[in-house]
Amino acid sequence: MATPQPETTPATAVEVADKEDIMRLSDNAVKFLAQLETKINEQQKTMQQLVEQL
Repeated sequence: MATPQPETTPATAVEVADKEDIMRLSDNAVKFLAQLETKINEQQKTMQQLVEQL
């Protein structure tokens, strides 16, 4: 009988960066950060519109 293989999961970071290193993130982490940036920008625009209405 074959031994079942464990499921693989994507890495979130390849290495821990020192002060002068560049951290390499997986595509999933980069996508998440881009989505988060978009949501923050949308909230900032909404807040600015609300302030202007006051």
